[in-house]
Amino acid sequence: MLRDEAPRLALDTPFRTSTLLDAARDAVAIARTGLRNRRSLDDKGQDETRYLDVLEGFVASARAPADELLRRYETTWKHDVRHVFEDYVF
Repeated sequence: MLRDEAPRLALDTPFRTSTLLDAARDAVAIARTGLRNRRSLDDKGQDETRYLDVLEGFVASARAPADELLRRYETTWKHDVRHVFEDYVF
C-alpha cells in the first residue's frame, strides 16, 4: 500500500497510525541526534547536522520536492513539462 500511495499522496500518505510526514519528522529527529552525538566537526566547528537543513525544511513545510514541481507545472509552466529541464538543470 505504501509503495502505491506514496507517489500519489506524498507526505500525506497514511502510515501505520499516522502519516509519512510524521515518520519523516521522527527520522529527521533521530538523524539529528545521531549526527550531533558523532561530534564529527569540520574546520569551522560545524557538525554534520547541517546536512539535514533541507530535509527539515520539507518536514516543516509538510511539502515534498515533488509538490513544488507540481505547483510550478500547474501555474508558472502552464502544463508544459519541458520547463523542468530548463529550471532544474545543473
